[in-house]
Amino acid sequence: MMRAEFKRINKALTEYLHSESNMLIFQIDKQQLIKYGNDGFLKLFRLIKMPTGAGFVDFFLPGSDGLIFETGSQEFVCNPRTGLYGRLAFHKIRHDNELTFWSEPRLATVINRTTLKAYPSRSHDNDHINI
Repeated sequence: MMRAEFKRINKALTEYLHSESNMLIFQIDKQQLIKYGNDGFLKLFRLIKMPTGAGFVDFFLPGSDGLIFETGSQEFVCNPRTGLYGRLAFHKIRHDNELTFWSEPRLATVINRTTLKAYPSRSHDNDHINI
């Protein structure tokens, strides 16, 4: 009975993280190409579909150390070509030749300079910020 309950909770959590949460989750391969991303990724970059096969650096720029392909945490800057400016701290898990990233963007951490909108908005009162 407990096992069935854990499976039910796991399924609900997986669905929430994939489609409801603002948490960014995505996976890249050893060539740093995007293999998977959740709806949080799509929302942040205002994409209609996941850019599978696009380069990691099309969306995030690593610092002078480059992308460290190991489990741990690392900060990246949004690639300005996306229209977003800001820094995100990601947690990473390495498995085989892939890295899975997750981050909860904080309000006003990532800014769309075109609309001056902060992502993700947690309430309508905080949708826009002044720069």
